[in-house]
Amino acid sequence: MGDRVDFESNLRPKKYQKVFFSHTDYKPLYALFDKESTISLEDNSVILITGIADNKPMIDYISEKTTIIDKLEFSDHYNFTNKDIEKLINLYNSKRQENTIIITTEKDSMRLKNFEQLTNLPIYVLPIGLTITSSVSKSVNFREIILDDVRKNKSYSKLY
Repeated sequence: MGDRVDFESNLRPKKYQKVFFSHTDYKPLYALFDKESTISLEDNSVILITGIADNKPMIDYISEKTTIIDKLEFSDHYNFTNKDIEKLINLYNSKRQENTIIITTEKDSMRLKNFEQLTNLPIYVLPIGLTITSSVSKSVNFREIILDDVRKNKSYSKLY
């Protein structure tokens, strides 16, 4: 909270300006092929597969909760190949311990779903959300400001 107060103080917003802060939140894991099936991160060791620009926050989050046995890291927007999937399966079979799961991002899960040979593996998706909080000095609802602005400015409707 102190960092936010300092930041806002240094920013010195005008009376009509509003300051908001945002951060990502990780949501509960769900199975790649069955969204209804969930699992606890803390009770499992992890093999991580990612194709995102910066997986460090995800690695830090998982590492706080459990052990990462190994990682397969690919470049952002990577299109997985059959060879990559074989590598993942072999890695899982060679490194797995009791209660080992594979975790990926929501973004990567869309590309991994296409590989039928993964249906028998315990692959879970770690979704992220965004939390927006208001200024320290003024309690304002970000969502309401956006909705009010859209209601008042009908010209936005021309964009859609």
